[in-house]
Amino acid sequence: MYYDQKESGQRIKYLRKEHGMTQEQLASILNIGVSTIGKIEIGYSGLSIDLLLDISDFLVYLLTIF
Repeated sequence: MYYDQKESGQRIKYLRKEHGMTQEQLASILNIGVSTIGKIEIGYSGLSIDLLLDISDFLVYLLTIF
């Protein structure tokens, strides 16, 4: 199985914007730096398993409240 950092980042960016969130808001919720979110969204940086789980938990939460 191949992990595409760029595609994952694009999906995170799309979902973040779809829910009207800024990078700053998402970074604050995930307790990481804004620059980290930016790097993830452009595919420059990958995700640790822990961060991936945190992001997926939060996105599932967003999907259930809207």
